[in-house]
Amino acid sequence: AGAALGVTNVSASSFGRIFFAKVASVFNGGPVPAKASSVDHALETEAATVEASSATMAMERRGHTATRLADGRVLIAGGENGTGALNQTEIYDPVAATFSPAGNMGDARVDHSATLLADGRVLIVRGRHGSGALASTELFDPATGAFTSGPSMSAARAGHSATLFANGRVLVVGGDASGSAEVLDADLSGFTAAGALNTARSMHSAALLQDGRVLIVGGRDENGNELSSGEIFDTPAANFSNIDSVLKVARVRPHLRVLFDGKVQIIGGSNDGSMEIYDPLYESFGAYAHVLPESDPCTGLSGQILTSQTRAALFHHGQTDPLLDRTGHTITELNGAQALIVGGANSSGVVLGSSSVLASSAAAISTDKMDYAPGEVAHISGRGFQPGETVRLKIHEDPHTPQERGLDVVADAEGNFTGDYVVQVYDIDMKFIVGARGLTSGLTAQTTFTDANPQTIAVAAPTSVTVIQGATAN
Repeated sequence: AGAALGVTNVSASSFGRIFFAKVASVFNGGPVPAKASSVDHALETEAATVEASSATMAMERRGHTATRLADGRVLIAGGENGTGALNQTEIYDPVAATFSPAGNMGDARVDHSATLLADGRVLIVRGRHGSGALASTELFDPATGAFTSGPSMSAARAGHSATLFANGRVLVVGGDASGSAEVLDADLSGFTAAGALNTARSMHSAALLQDGRVLIVGGRDENGNELSSGEIFDTPAANFSNIDSVLKVARVRPHLRVLFDGKVQIIGGSNDGSMEIYDPLYESFGAYAHVLPESDPCTGLSGQILTSQTRAALFHHGQTDPLLDRTGHTITELNGAQALIVGGANSSGVVLGSSSVLASSAAAISTDKMDYAPGEVAHISGRGFQPGETVRLKIHEDPHTPQERGLDVVADAEGNFTGDYVVQVYDIDMKFIVGARGLTSGLTAQTTFTDANPQTIAVAAPTSVTVIQGATAN
């Protein structure tokens, strides 16, 4: 408290945050891991460096795949443009920053999947062309640059997901009217049935969880309606179970990022620029927030988002920036320091042949819970930063308010850190985006959490009554 009182350029409310951040650490039985302070955005000029370069593909495409090969190059396959579905492919060379033609696929494909196998080949599964959904697969060999026929499947699919297991098998889910699933043997000898989704869906996303199960999120149902539901594929039992909670917004092909603590960030896939989190411990969705709160004056935040995987939330129709105004594109992490954005279609329906390379950060941060009650301590942890560097955390409120705050932490010898924030009483019903930036490395990361408003409040006797949110009572 004495140290806080010695700081003359903070408000009384800011002092409260400093004091409670210190106290929380003391009562948790350890040294103060971080120094909390208010953030003066009028003086805030720190911004992540956003490097951008561009190149043009041989042809415009959307609904294609982009697969980073073992040698660092990227295979761009299929998609569609004004001429229809494409069988042409291209290779992006990140060293020369150029595209060059590659071999043609046996079939033109759009909304297919591409999976990098352990032997370096790429498995292309199904998709659709002018005659409808396909049941065929192909294999691309980067050593020869040619495609060959792959194992056949039992059903035609488009807009499905393909997830590679650690043992080399591939789970292919959805994209057909029945919501069926198949597993490809590791030796590519053939597919076997693997149950069916509870909700038939296509254009969803899938991620392999740390426990070996597979998370299925969003997509469209058989009538084209966007979905906010999710399911879990239990690998040993080979069946699907519904997730009891639903997403705050429906999402089509969101970006899924599995964090170091097992949580999954569900980023974008909608037009509201938001993300949510799946926590396998609670088996539920939560922590909904906009990645870039409206009217947030922090000049560095947007640049930090563009250099992180949370950038996926910024790519949607209705954006004024032509880089961000697109759907049906691909974002591919190249080498841990760059990301390649390719193709898509803008708000006017124009299919794009452009690409951009952005600086990218592989660092990640997470909180121990998705939602906190007033007075609880949010434990924020990070991985992948430079050993020994100071990492600046900024906690942005969504919607933006003038009472934002931040704290500095120091990464240990492995580049990891922990820091605490005490959720205040006046934070009730608030959403937060937490931004982290290494002051030496420039590495960035974001995550979200909430301080949710309880839907009912019990008033004690003798005038006991339930107060519904939005109602009043004495």
